[in-house]
Amino acid sequence: MTAEEILARAADLLETRGWCQGVLEDEHGHLCLVEALGITLTKYRALRHVVCRAVDQEIGSGNFGAWNDAPGRTQDEVVTALRNSKRHL
Repeated sequence: MTAEEILARAADLLETRGWCQGVLEDEHGHLCLVEALGITLTKYRALRHVVCRAVDQEIGSGNFGAWNDAPGRTQDEVVTALRNSKRHL
């Protein structure tokens, strides 16, 4: 699996399961950015640094949780950031 595929799978997870803020996973099974990446990267640890660096460059913040939880943030913004992160690979 490539780093680009990992980013796409994390975005797919958010679109499929739904997105949340303030927790890794809410009572409805919705996921935040951190958990979507974590689930996807569990099997592909070797690409963790590459993927996280690409997301960091895209969102301009190494604190994914704070970025995800920012007031006014939307699911569409998070999914788009994941999909656009491939340009930094």
